[in-house]
Amino acid sequence: MRQPNLLVFLPDQQRTDTMACYGGTKVHAPALNKLASESVIFERAYVTQPICTPSRASLFSGLWPHTTGCTRNSVPLEQRFPTFAELVENRDYRCAYMGKWHLGGDASPQRSFRDWVSTEDVSNYSRFLISHGIAPDRPNNAFSRRFISTLSLELSKPKFLEDHACQFIKQHRRDPFVLFVAFVERTHPTTDRSMRSIRLLKWTWMKLHWLLQRMRFPCGTV
Repeated sequence: MRQPNLLVFLPDQQRTDTMACYGGTKVHAPALNKLASESVIFERAYVTQPICTPSRASLFSGLWPHTTGCTRNSVPLEQRFPTFAELVENRDYRCAYMGKWHLGGDASPQRSFRDWVSTEDVSNYSRFLISHGIAPDRPNNAFSRRFISTLSLELSKPKFLEDHACQFIKQHRRDPFVLFVAFVERTHPTTDRSMRSIRLLKWTWMKLHWLLQRMRFPCGTV
């Protein structure tokens, strides 16, 4: 049998009240709600730690933060702890990571991810903005988060990641792959800026869901 593809979407700081499957009514996201209706819904799910680096380290290594040493942000995951991508690299899987890595050295591919699209500091995303004539507001051709939050939809991080994720899926849809997409916009429905982020997240989910359906990929557990 053909090995299944694995897609992992990591929306940063997405609250339960942004999803209908958890009783949320503030956000209209039909594609995301449909995906949830065809999946397993976890009603009692817990993370090892609520901040980025420890939680990501646990997700990739399967270990507790006090074991990996990633107990706070900006702590690299040591090479002696194998990641999920390294464990499947010899099983004909092509592994890709797109978004905020936050486990040390975002700019270059790591830990057996053959395809790598970075979005933090001087990254693929910052070079994308510069290529569109956007002037950096920080040294070394970097952009601040405040500046990025003012950009149009077409130049936003979710749109940037969506384009790369769709391109990757189209290119490798016939081969087993693992694709992690880490959306980095905040999704707290409390301010105008956050509501903009929710709309971006919803729009990106709808586009990706449409693409997966066109390619007849089943909507599995997320």
